[in-house]
Amino acid sequence: MKELNNRLKSGNIDRAYIFSGPERYLIRAYEKRLRTAALGDMGEMNAVVFEGEKCLPDAIIAAAETLPFMSPKRLIIVKDSGLLQTGRKDASDTLVDYLPVMPETTVLLFIEHAKAPDKRGRLYKHIVQKGLAVDFTTPSEGELITWLTKLCHAEGTAMTKGAALAMLRRIGMGSADGIMDILHTEAMKLIAYAGPGGTIETSEVEALCRQTAWGKVFDMVKELGQKNIKALESFNALLAMKESPLMILSMMARQFRLILICAGLKAQGAAGAEIAGRAGIRDFMAADFIRQSGNFSQETLTAALSDCLEAEYSVKTGLITDRLAVEKLIIKYCGF
Repeated sequence: MKELNNRLKSGNIDRAYIFSGPERYLIRAYEKRLRTAALGDMGEMNAVVFEGEKCLPDAIIAAAETLPFMSPKRLIIVKDSGLLQTGRKDASDTLVDYLPVMPETTVLLFIEHAKAPDKRGRLYKHIVQKGLAVDFTTPSEGELITWLTKLCHAEGTAMTKGAALAMLRRIGMGSADGIMDILHTEAMKLIAYAGPGGTIETSEVEALCRQTAWGKVFDMVKELGQKNIKALESFNALLAMKESPLMILSMMARQFRLILICAGLKAQGAAGAEIAGRAGIRDFMAADFIRQSGNFSQETLTAALSDCLEAEYSVKTGLITDRLAVEKLIIKYCGF
C-alpha cells in the first residue's frame, strides 16, 4: 500500500492493478484516488466498470480499445470477475495475451472482494510484472488510532487515545473481515454526538458504539474467567443479536484457543508484535488475550477448549440442544 501511495503521489500511473484484501474501505479510497490521478476531472466520462463472474474478456477488451475522451487515460475497472481465480482459465488467458498490446491510454484495475486472487495464475503474475498488486489488510493499532483521530479532527471534533482504543476493542476483536467501514460509521455517530469543538471520551464510546458479536464473546469469556454469572447475561445478549448458539460456541472455542496460544508464546519469551504475528491475530488483540490468560490456568484453558469441542460434537449428533450446551458450559466455568 505504501508503494501504491508513493506512485499515485508522484503521478506514476501503472498499466494494470489488482486491489484485494478485507478492507473495503481502503479499496474504495484508493480506487477513488486512482480515478483522480489517472482521469482528473473527466473521471465519469472515461471510467468503465464490469462486475461479476459473467463479464466477458471480449467486452473488457472492447472497452480497453476505446480512446479516452478529453483525457490522457481511460480506466477499466473489473470487480469480482473470477478471472484471477481458478475456474476461468480460458478467459484469463485471453486477457494475458491482450495485455501486451493494450493501448497505453488504458489503465486496467481488478478489484477482488469476494475471493482472494490466485497468485499462481498467469494473469496475476503478468499484472505483477507490468503493474502493481496491493493487498489491503487492516492497518496496525497505531495506524488505526491515528486514522480515527484525524477523521474526527477533520470534522472539528477531538478523540482521546483511550476512546480510540475502546472502539477497536468493541468492534475489531476477533473479526477476520475488514473493520474500517464499521469504525468509520461508528466514528461519524460519535462526531455527531460530540459536535464541533467537542471531545469523544471512552464513556461516549461505551454508551453509543455498538459492540460486535466477537466483542461480546470476548467479554463473556472474560466473565467466565472471573467466575461472574453475568456471562449468562452476555450469552442472552448474543442470542438477542440473532447469533446462533452453535456460532457462539465456535467463537468461544476460538477465544480459548487464542488465549492459550498467546499465553504459551509469552511464556516462551515472545513480545507483543511477535505473538500477534505467530497467532495470526491483529497486534492490538495480543495484549488483551495475554491479559485474559491471567484469569485461567493452562489446565483450565485446555479443559475449556476440550469441553467446547465436546459440546459441539454433542449438539451435532443430537445429544443436546445448542442453547443448553452453551448454558451448561457457562455454568460449569462460573463455578456453579
